[in-house]
Amino acid sequence: MQINPTSNATVTGNIDRAAASAMGFQVETTEDMAVLMDILSSLYSDPRTAILREYAVNGRDAHLVAGVTEPVQITLPSEFDSTLRIRDFGTGLTAAEMDDIYGVYLKSTKRGTTQTGGFGIGAKSAFAESRQFIVTSIKDGIKNVVLFALDDNNIGTKNVIVAGVATDEPSGVQVEIPFREHTGFAQTARRVFEVWPSGTALIDGTLNVSILDRCTAIDDSAFVLPDEWERRRDVSVIMGGVAYPLPAGSAKRVRQAMNADSSRSAVYLVAQVNDLSPAPTREALKDTDGNRAWIEAQIESLPGRVAAMHAPPRHEELGRQVRDAGARIRYISDGDVAGSIMAAREGTARPTPCRRRGQRSQQPTRTRCSASARRSSGAGRRIHGVHGTGEVCGAVARQESRQARLPV
Repeated sequence: MQINPTSNATVTGNIDRAAASAMGFQVETTEDMAVLMDILSSLYSDPRTAILREYAVNGRDAHLVAGVTEPVQITLPSEFDSTLRIRDFGTGLTAAEMDDIYGVYLKSTKRGTTQTGGFGIGAKSAFAESRQFIVTSIKDGIKNVVLFALDDNNIGTKNVIVAGVATDEPSGVQVEIPFREHTGFAQTARRVFEVWPSGTALIDGTLNVSILDRCTAIDDSAFVLPDEWERRRDVSVIMGGVAYPLPAGSAKRVRQAMNADSSRSAVYLVAQVNDLSPAPTREALKDTDGNRAWIEAQIESLPGRVAAMHAPPRHEELGRQVRDAGARIRYISDGDVAGSIMAAREGTARPTPCRRRGQRSQQPTRTRCSASARRSSGAGRRIHGVHGTGEVCGAVARQESRQARLPV
């Protein structure tokens, strides 16, 4: 996408020199400002992920503040349109608020709040990959559209495209960022939005699914994703919709505390916003006394939390869930165990004749899976099952058993 500002657009510098001076900066010349812009735009080690994360989290925060339950809408760059679009349905911004948020470095409306960020650089992160981006804001029925861009000297400019036009469009903000390369965005989006609650982001028409929904829950703030090769041995803290990797030493101690040091599992701890101090780029956590104390408290408490998770009442409940799933399976097709499991969970399983040596049998037949079922256990209890008895076969028992227990 190529955006050309109109010839009569008003252009102003996008760094407030007075504000910069108050923060301890000395911006004496235009060249100095260009250097500062270049430094601030080169902070991210993974610019594409940072851009998607920063603007999407801004939208998520806008929804939380406004009490909006709709998902943030994400349109990824494609072969036919290389523009990334992020649309929220919060309260929107006035023209002055747009200038402050998108046009002034180091100025943030989030400081002292429970929103994610507050560094005053995330809303300008588009400059890490693009020379320009468009912000459309609708607030109280008034629409403003502004193009923020870097000129040939790397100086920030603001070009007003639409100013104070009445509209019946819903309130909120849309950010549009053109990219030169569109490939790989689906993978980037999956990693960004898998740490959001399920259904809070709509990516190219598909709702996100939280990775925590696939995890074994130790409690409401510690989760294990078993046997995940792609994320093997990852240990991350999820805070405010962002996953922060723990340093290697702390990560190893967390895994040891959970008795999962030798497994290929990924571990996720959940923190509340402001529990920890992230780096300004939000790509890592700062090395601070407060962060170290929080991590140490988690390490000390995890063995007891894991033990509580394995306590008999919890095991009995998990065992009941497994037995209930099995009891709803009348017959199981040898070739569709996974489908039968899902059908049993949803209560939609239908009788399907068993097969033996590639032929359809007329009556349910006892098969060898009964032997394997007797060797399988789920959540601490043995489950015996054969085809045709209304119980779950060994293959299903093993599947449920893997999901019901913490991997070690």
